Amino acid sequence: SNWTERIEPASHDAVFIDRAGKDAAIYSGETPDNLYAIRVGSMVGKTGELRIAGGTLNATQYSNAYTRIGVAGGHGEVYQLAGNVTLNALQVALDPGSKGSVCLEGGKLVIARGGQSSVGSIDLGALGGNGTFDITGGSLETRRGVTLGREGGVGEFSVHGSNPSRIAIGSYKARDGFWKQNAG
Repeated sequence: SNWTERIEPASHDAVFIDRAGKDAAIYSGETPDNLYAIRVGSMVGKTGELRIAGGTLNATQYSNAYTRIGVAGGHGEVYQLAGNVTLNALQVALDPGSKGSVCLEGGKLVIARGGQSSVGSIDLGALGGNGTFDITGGSLETRRGVTLGREGGVGEFSVHGSNPSRIAIGSYKARDGFWKQNAG
């Protein structure tokens, strides 16, 4: 991992990743603590990139904390190549001008909680944001559904090829899943 100055965050920390390209955050180890939340591309003028290459990464310390990729006008990208990641609800591209993308290429991604009652565990493109979620491999499991393009946003969920080993919407903890696509 290349956390800033090799200092790993603690369980009470929200991790903000606002660097990309050659300065992107690369995670491949074990975080000893369960994190509060992760923010990638956290505000206007910020672009963040997180590459998960292995290990175990958990951000479920507080049940109401969301992991957000591209928020408050920021741009964020997450690439999961391997490893086991468990998050609370995931919002990709929240707020006007925000752009966010998640590419699941390998490993296992679990979204362990739901958002609000009308919003899925994965919320793509909300409140004017533009969010995408692409699966080319690995495994995805959510507690609740997927919401696309909420309140003026644009959301796209894509599965490419036959390499994904499991896509289970709403199966975590025996919940019912749903798809909710909004006009736009």
